[in-house]
Amino acid sequence: MAPNLTKERAYQHLAEGPYLDAVVAANRAYLRAAVPDAPNGGGHSWVLSCLPATRTGSGVQRLSAVSMRTMETFVLYRSGDSVRGFVNLRRSMLGNAEALDIDEVHEPSYRDAGPDQLQLVGSADQLVNVLGDAHVADAARALADALRTGRTIHWRAHNPLLVDEVLRQ
Repeated sequence: MAPNLTKERAYQHLAEGPYLDAVVAANRAYLRAAVPDAPNGGGHSWVLSCLPATRTGSGVQRLSAVSMRTMETFVLYRSGDSVRGFVNLRRSMLGNAEALDIDEVHEPSYRDAGPDQLQLVGSADQLVNVLGDAHVADAARALADALRTGRTIHWRAHNPLLVDEVLRQ
């Protein structure tokens, strides 16, 4: 999406396409697992962006990203006709990540997360399922708790329309 797209237009563009339900369900699962008090602090200690631009030049269209401090903790993107994404979490809280129903496990190097980090990559459905696992939820929450100690640098990208949809019960 073009960077000059307003938050309302970005949300409307996402809502008119085929990916909104998957984006909402996956972000809802992530926020329930990692940020149980999500209605408090949104836009300050964590943000949810809608159709954020990506600087990787990879041609991947990001659909949404949850960011805390200087890093993204949960990202969803379009891959062909499906929604895929990744979740960053505390490795020490997880146990055997290879036993999870997930496509890939990476060891990213985000400065804010420190050395105790792990990234799970999979489809939106896989991420929803894996975030329902107590160990994964604890590992996601442990990283989020450590990161939500200050304002995120991405606060301008917070999209309250998508947040409202995700937090709606």
